[in-house]
Amino acid sequence: MTGNSNYVAELQFGAPKIDEDAFVAPTAVVVGAVTLGSRASIWYGAIARADEEVIVIGPDSNIQDGCSLHSDPAPRCWSAAGSPWGTGSCCTGPGSTTTSSSAWAAS
Repeated sequence: MTGNSNYVAELQFGAPKIDEDAFVAPTAVVVGAVTLGSRASIWYGAIARADEEVIVIGPDSNIQDGCSLHSDPAPRCWSAAGSPWGTGSCCTGPGSTTTSSSAWAAS
């Protein structure tokens, strides 16, 4: 993980678990029970907020600029290994998932 200008924080529901080989860009936000796997990345202006259920970003996944991931109580919002999320994508649980090469999960 690099950069000091990103925002990574614990919420009452849980704390981020970020693999040492993951990348969190400056201006990215990772709060709550978010897991970033090995070599996963979350880019500029992207937000992963897990305040009511977990968000799992699998190994080699790529959350691109401006994406918003938020979890609601119910099944998880997760990204399978190697899944890129296109710029500006939105994932609002429950049960939003992707295994595709270009995810556009609508809330």
